Amino acid sequence: MRRKAFLTDIFCFCLLFLCSFSCGNAPEKLSGLEQAEKIMNLHPDSALRLLKRIPSPEKLSKEDYAAWCLLVTQAEDKNYIKHTSDSLIIRALSYFEKQKDPERKAKALFYAGQVYTDLNQPEKAVSYYLQAKKVLSRSIDYTLLYLVCSNLGMNYAYRPDMEDQATFWLKEAHDYAIKADDSSYIAHSLSELGRIYGQYEKWDSVAYFYQEAMRIAAESHNWREYAIAKGEISKAFLHLGKQEQAIRSLREEKTIRIKYNLGYLPQTNLSLGNTFRQMGKSDSAIYYLKKSLQTDNIYTLRAAYRYLYNLEKKKKNYKAAIDYNELYIAYADSIQQISHQKELLEILGKYNHEKLLNANNELKIEKDKLTKGVLLILLFAILLFAFYQRKLFRKEQYIHRIEKKIQDYSTDLYKNEAIIRRNQELIESLSFQLEEGHEADERRTEIAEIQRKNERLQQENNEMQEKIQMYLRSLQIKETDNVKAMETIAAQITTLLRREKQLTCLLEERLEAIKDLRSGIHRIEDEQWPEIIKAVDLIYDNFTERLQAVIPALSSNDIQYCCLIKLRFPLSIIASLMMVSPASVTKRKQRLRERISRCSPSLLENKQSIETFLWEF
Repeated sequence: MRRKAFLTDIFCFCLLFLCSFSCGNAPEKLSGLEQAEKIMNLHPDSALRLLKRIPSPEKLSKEDYAAWCLLVTQAEDKNYIKHTSDSLIIRALSYFEKQKDPERKAKALFYAGQVYTDLNQPEKAVSYYLQAKKVLSRSIDYTLLYLVCSNLGMNYAYRPDMEDQATFWLKEAHDYAIKADDSSYIAHSLSELGRIYGQYEKWDSVAYFYQEAMRIAAESHNWREYAIAKGEISKAFLHLGKQEQAIRSLREEKTIRIKYNLGYLPQTNLSLGNTFRQMGKSDSAIYYLKKSLQTDNIYTLRAAYRYLYNLEKKKKNYKAAIDYNELYIAYADSIQQISHQKELLEILGKYNHEKLLNANNELKIEKDKLTKGVLLILLFAILLFAFYQRKLFRKEQYIHRIEKKIQDYSTDLYKNEAIIRRNQELIESLSFQLEEGHEADERRTEIAEIQRKNERLQQENNEMQEKIQMYLRSLQIKETDNVKAMETIAAQITTLLRREKQLTCLLEERLEAIKDLRSGIHRIEDEQWPEIIKAVDLIYDNFTERLQAVIPALSSNDIQYCCLIKLRFPLSIIASLMMVSPASVTKRKQRLRERISRCSPSLLENKQSIETFLWEF
């Protein structure tokens, strides 16, 4: 690596020398800009070094400084350096948008899209890509047009209900790649079409596009694109039931990478291992997965350890499974905090994991103690009522019947009170979502229905109170003594409910998975879901297991949405966490309600929302 950097420095120096020699008295800074732009496509790493060596670029003229900002952004993008700030591209845009230079303006708009894609602002990125496409409407720069359309397509590719948009732009990109007569772009555009059709599980189309990509790449001797398509087509073969063909394709990819020194062999071994794992061939899967560990790519290592953990667990080799799981967790933590030192992250990840397990155990113990306490109090209340009934029974049969009626009314009374309190909480939660403006009419209807239920329950309570008072007077029992006894029992029940609610809040604060969501996380990664579901089950008494048992038709993605609704996240937060639009969340809720109604019609009332059902479940 040092030798390569040394040779690159020599190359840059020679370029600067030749440029200054040929330009005579031209400013050295401007020559550096021109030379960086000339070598940008073939040697982006050298171009970036030249640009970084220009001293005090902010002192250049406005045009040259804007060009420097644009070229640095372009060079970083071509060197696969993730953009962490939009300061440079904003300066370039603010200048070139006012100039009559459509080529520079379109390029600035395109790289603005690239920057905001890296900054996880897809809507803003798409806006800039579309502006770039508009500026290039009469351009013959087919290469830039290909890049714009390709990135538009991939931005739409993983959004719900955007299949048509993604396919349209990727086909446009393919057409521009053909017009540019660039075999690499043609092959790459075909592979991208294969990926988008794979996203929508159209596996025959996936196989076709990857085969075409391989044909173009082979004709132009572009073995890198050929190897990529060869490896990715294996997924289509698996879904088409051509398992042996999938294995053969991955092995051919491996042979090509070795022959042409293309690298990424661990990733190919990982794909082979995972394919054998899906085919149920554990020994072959373990063999290739262990070979894939011969890399320093932490993403490959994380996936390999996760697959090895699942295989060893399935074979009931629990010691090895635990070892692999610890390694998987360590690498997962390293990926989440890649900017920190890897060794420190690994130690910290293990420590946090152990700490979380200990905290969970302590909370389970506290919950068990609280449950026992609740049972004892309830048992005491039952015994108290039984003793009172027995005493009245000995006095007189008539008094016994009257007392039983009083007891029944009292039980119904406090049961209604509990329902009223629960309904009031539902009204508050639904009112909060009403403020967001989503599904307003349905929310108002449901709130009104709940309020009507509360009014009916309150009316029933008033009638029962009057009957209780009538029976008390008939027994000549002091009303104050009975009221005090009833208030004592009510206070005990209220205390228990409050303690249960406090425990739930305490559990949420102690569980890292829920704490992260409450702290403002912008997106839930796939590897976070198992921990979140585990935390929800701990807080709400195996919520997902009970829900899956009652409604087996729910998918894993449905369960994820149910967990976020159970945690009472509003619609906008759910949309942010799942990286979808609020409208998509609304559609998902409607589909969930329809699915539950079809599976168990008796579970949902006519006007009950999916939120109310899950909160009460």
